[in-house]
Amino acid sequence: MLRNALSAKAVASFKSGKHRDGEGLQFEVKGGSRRWTFSYSFEGRQRELAIGKYPAMSLAEARAKGAELREAKDRGIDPRRALAGATVAPIHATAFCVSCPACQALFSRDRRCHGGSCPASMPSCGNAQRRQHACWNYCC
Repeated sequence: MLRNALSAKAVASFKSGKHRDGEGLQFEVKGGSRRWTFSYSFEGRQRELAIGKYPAMSLAEARAKGAELREAKDRGIDPRRALAGATVAPIHATAFCVSCPACQALFSRDRRCHGGSCPASMPSCGNAQRRQHACWNYCC
């Protein structure tokens, strides 16, 4: 796996295109714009996330931010949410209504987050304090 392939000197002189540093970190030059991006796969989808502009963010800072985002992804948190500063616990470690059969069934069947908008097909939660869909307890 490619790792730390770029140097600060090379970054300053790159022409247009995407230049990979490794472990998902890329330096993109398009027109007069230069930015750092983080490429990753989450919930079966390939995504690319802009993490900072150059020269405001150095190569060392971009690598540190990339490491943070990889760590979040490894914990089950979407790097987009981690970059936005959301403090979302990983889905598999989050509590749900253990006494509610709808929550138990949903959690065992569908562990992915629905971005806060649960489909109408989701079972309703029987918890009197949570008159939301079952996934509300572990969704974003």
